[in-house]
Amino acid sequence: MAKSASDLQSKLKKADPIIRNYVSELESENEKLQRQIAKLQVHHVSSDNRIKALEKALKENAPQVHINVADFRLTEEQMIEKAIGALEERGYTVMRPS
Repeated sequence: MAKSASDLQSKLKKADPIIRNYVSELESENEKLQRQIAKLQVHHVSSDNRIKALEKALKENAPQVHINVADFRLTEEQMIEKAIGALEERGYTVMRPS
């Protein structure tokens, strides 16, 4: 049977001091945990927003690579040279394999 908050408050005032102190400590701990939960929720939302912004920036700045099926007839060295040339045309600095 559920009791009203005012009924519980009046019974708590009449309760043993040890019980009142225990309830007070529980309420204090509950408040601390609620603040910690709120901070974690804010951090979670901030992290989600940062991830979305980074994913968007990555998508906008990612070089587009097009593969021509005719390229598969090239030798491995020719494909590497073609890929390096395409990257250099887009302004990337590429270390050529030795």
